[in-house]
Amino acid sequence: KSGYCPEDCSYCSQSRISRAEINKYDLLDDEHILAGVELAHDRQAKTYCIVLSGRKPRERDLKALERIVPEIRQRWGLQICISAGFLSPSEAKRLKDCGVNRVNHNLNTSERFYPQICTTHLYEDRLATLRAVREAGLELCSGGIIGMGESPEDVATLALTLAEFQPEAVPINFLIPIPGTPLEADWNLNPRYCLKVLCLFRFALPRTELRIAAGRELHLRSLQPLGLYAANSIFVGDRLFRTTLVFPANVPPGTYQVQVLEVRDGTVASAQSSALAISKVGLEADLYNLARQQPALYGLAAILIAVAAGWGASLVF
Repeated sequence: KSGYCPEDCSYCSQSRISRAEINKYDLLDDEHILAGVELAHDRQAKTYCIVLSGRKPRERDLKALERIVPEIRQRWGLQICISAGFLSPSEAKRLKDCGVNRVNHNLNTSERFYPQICTTHLYEDRLATLRAVREAGLELCSGGIIGMGESPEDVATLALTLAEFQPEAVPINFLIPIPGTPLEADWNLNPRYCLKVLCLFRFALPRTELRIAAGRELHLRSLQPLGLYAANSIFVGDRLFRTTLVFPANVPPGTYQVQVLEVRDGTVASAQSSALAISKVGLEADLYNLARQQPALYGLAAILIAVAAGWGASLVF
């Protein structure tokens, strides 16, 4: 479920005050969700996370989860994590009863700094959700966002607050300033500071699975491998961004290196190279493969086509 959120979180592209262009849709139907689960299973994922935008789940959202989660557990055996906003104790229990293993609900920053990034709910609302999750016997995934203008003391306070709940997993996000959000111009981070933050959270939560999440490519840059000295894992996904590349029709198939540059204030801040495979598709691909793998047959077919075309032309003209 994406968009339509009534909250005013300054960092979020889905908030009511955001001008960012995003896709907006209600909870996906079972077919779409199950297709995603099957793909995750085929990629040997152990956990599947279902994320709902908004302040809290509606009754029909909860009923949909109560219907589909047992099917996922029965057919694929994956662990299920839900991120659905605020939860009451009874709602958390319903998730537990239908087979959900873990709930994601981030604190994001310290209680002192929280009013600077959101005014439509209280920090206590987030703490109450964490307590409800724990009381229901669910595992907890809760972390924060670094780089929103908070002080180092706020970061330390967030780490100590999370330590009181001992989450099974703590994702550390580094702010991606999304155009159209109030924080679109906030570039307050550098790779060394990000590494210090990861070390701080490791000291505060020595037994928790610490995850490097959003913004790692943007802010850790070439120091990403060093982050794994403190963290247990990194988040990966199918796509960081999307763009369109146009190639001439006669580009030879093969593997090419594409260099992606991050340009800030007219200067290249970081660069990353990726492999891009070029291949032909459809009838063109069939003919190309035939010409390479069976040149004699391809040549004979070309001659026959040319003869047939000449014969047909003679009949017409």
